[in-house]
Amino acid sequence: MTEEQWEYFVGFRERFRDKCREFLQRGEKLLLKELQEKIQALGNTPYYPVENSVVYNRNLDKVKKESRIDYVLVGDNPGKNEQLEVNSSYLVGLSGKIGEGFFKKNPGLKTDFRDNIIILNKTPIHSPKTKDLRDLIRLSNGELLPLLNGSQIWMAEETFLLAQKLDCPVWIIGYSELKPKGVFSKYGEKITELAGKEPCVGVFLFQHFSMNRFTIDLNAYMEKNPGLSLTEALIALGTGHRKDVLGW
Repeated sequence: MTEEQWEYFVGFRERFRDKCREFLQRGEKLLLKELQEKIQALGNTPYYPVENSVVYNRNLDKVKKESRIDYVLVGDNPGKNEQLEVNSSYLVGLSGKIGEGFFKKNPGLKTDFRDNIIILNKTPIHSPKTKDLRDLIRLSNGELLPLLNGSQIWMAEETFLLAQKLDCPVWIIGYSELKPKGVFSKYGEKITELAGKEPCVGVFLFQHFSMNRFTIDLNAYMEKNPGLSLTEALIALGTGHRKDVLGW
């Protein structure tokens, strides 16, 4: 990173850390942790104690000025493995292993999943499964909705501006909930608003790593478009999904 990029990243990292503390304090007043444990049974998830209701990605603390950042990658929200105190990091479960494996199997991309990618989420608020966020809002009688929506708007803006400063594309992994009635609609709206203001780095939408959907979707696209290189296919596929979902 250049000196300017490094200073911006460090500032972002501290803002993010502080914001997670703020979200946690607001969540505690609304019994966020208790509700997160209650929705486990509703989603047929075996009980586990919630250790972090709001998860700051501690892997950001490993980024150095000498780090080369190729992508900013955006997942959904922290799940069971991510919220564990021993981890407190993003994409450390099976989905993360699949993502890591993709880049290892494609050395031509010259990207290490853990070293050259900044991993963020659409919200740092934990739930067992992404769909469980709906139950979280319902059980709180809607009181948690401003927190969830506000966290998405903050993450979308900070992520977009960070990628602009680092001059690297944004990969949004998982896009079905970005649609108008989706649980991450506010994230989609904010990214769309920001991208329309001025020329920007690429924003690409892809299927989830989970259940290997990312790779299955990409392979199917490349079979239909055999003349494209891997990089060209990724750009075309990610652009196509963005147009379908966000309209631009």
